[in-house]
Amino acid sequence: MGTLQDTTTVIMIEDSDPLCVETRILVKNSPVFAMILDECRFEEHDMTDFDPDAVRIFLTMLDDGKMEDIDPGLFREVNKMAVAFEVQWLQNQCKEWIADKIKTADTIEEKTFCFEECYFVLKRLNRGGFMGMFTDQFGRSDETDLLLKYLSDFQQLDVEIIYPLLQLAGSNSEVFLKILQEDVAKHPYLSKNALHLLENIDLKLCFQKDREQWSKLFDDITHLSEVSTADLRITQRLLIAAWQSTHSIESMPAGFNVLFNSADLDSLLRKVRNQKSLSSIVEAVREEETDLINMSELIFRDIVTVVYASNNKIATQEQINQFISDMEKIKKVKKYKQVKRVPWLIIDNMIKTVRYVTEYSTKVLGPNLTRKLSKQTESM
Repeated sequence: MGTLQDTTTVIMIEDSDPLCVETRILVKNSPVFAMILDECRFEEHDMTDFDPDAVRIFLTMLDDGKMEDIDPGLFREVNKMAVAFEVQWLQNQCKEWIADKIKTADTIEEKTFCFEECYFVLKRLNRGGFMGMFTDQFGRSDETDLLLKYLSDFQQLDVEIIYPLLQLAGSNSEVFLKILQEDVAKHPYLSKNALHLLENIDLKLCFQKDREQWSKLFDDITHLSEVSTADLRITQRLLIAAWQSTHSIESMPAGFNVLFNSADLDSLLRKVRNQKSLSSIVEAVREEETDLINMSELIFRDIVTVVYASNNKIATQEQINQFISDMEKIKKVKKYKQVKRVPWLIIDNMIKTVRYVTEYSTKVLGPNLTRKLSKQTESM
């Protein structure tokens, strides 16, 4: 084999004859090619994974030492090769090329093209610089039309694209509120994309702009018939954080069914779940040092359901009346009355829940669904 100055490398491309390229051109521009061709002494390289037209342009650029304006449809492949073969100067010029496209983008089609290319680089090449340029350019303007282009099919949306869309939206939380409201109304559970959106959106800003509607959204989520306990815990903690950042916790409506301290709640749940009757639940609650504010209507409904299922029957009306009476007494205990977070509101939720679960289980659920619900709570 001769020196690099007088050797050629055979480049295999898809559905076409191989290309012969001077080895020195490849080695000079790319440390990857240098390793493959110089150190490993390979005489050919397979590039069939890339678009053949893009490969030809890429090799021409390496020979010329500069990037000419190219068909936008080939940019992605050229940029991929610049990254894959570590051609630093070409990576820089690709960044300049897309930056120019972003600055001059005016129509929805032009903006969509730029966003798609930026998202591809973010997701597939794990580089956020392109997307940063895009959101810097358009994040301060009203891009509702572009957002809706992606959000219109929310269920099929790639979950990883949600965060870039949030960055693009800036303070425009209204469009996401509408999408979430529609999604929650369509399904009896909290979808993966809805949960991801809630975890990444600036809820503090959302509550500042429209506390009533965002509060209602969380309340609707709480009452979804098939929502998982894990998802409810996440959303309720998000709610608490958002509410605490904008309002005093004492002002939170009792209807939000809040979980305040997961560790204390887990301790109480472990203790209560082992009980076999409503009366023994009362004793467990009395003995637990945890403030009753840590209970919620939702969790208490699960506990009562477990008790029903473990006994394989619905509690009698006499047992229910006794339970309500006992809980009313707990409300009057001095140490609970001194708690500033008014835990008796949560106890009221417990009482209301027992009545609800008893009536609903008797008339609608039946033993089979009751047992199903109990199995769900066992994984809490």
